[in-house]
Amino acid sequence: MREENIVHAQAIEGTADLLPENADIGKILCMCHPDCILDIEQKLNSAFPSLSIVKSSNILLEIMENGVTKSSAVKTLCRLWNISLESTVAFGDHYNDAEMLETVAVPFLMGNAPEELKHRFSNITDNNDEEGIYHGLAKIGLVPADRKP
Repeated sequence: MREENIVHAQAIEGTADLLPENADIGKILCMCHPDCILDIEQKLNSAFPSLSIVKSSNILLEIMENGVTKSSAVKTLCRLWNISLESTVAFGDHYNDAEMLETVAVPFLMGNAPEELKHRFSNITDNNDEEGIYHGLAKIGLVPADRKP
């Protein structure tokens, strides 16, 4: 229900047969029980190695075309806009952000990220509710550190 409220869509259980014949599918978002999600992710990755399947929360799996990742998006935008990867900064808070954070020059992990990711990334900022992005940008000098509320 929480995810349904965030994305303003009602989840339904079904198969691809429910979609119109010419449906253009950009992503399939699966809501899973947290106790089963890792097993489901592993089974889907084994069954569909040609797809990009990533856990984006303790209950969500995202299924996309192979190569569709936040990391590939950063690389594509840098190429299109002629920006060096050495000039990139990114903020992420979950497993679907890990590859992107490994790609950019200055990665920030949000304070609300899972503990496992906090062991992988040392540059941790506050969470969104505590202006984590602002504090991260202030840490690297892109915004003033002494901002008044």
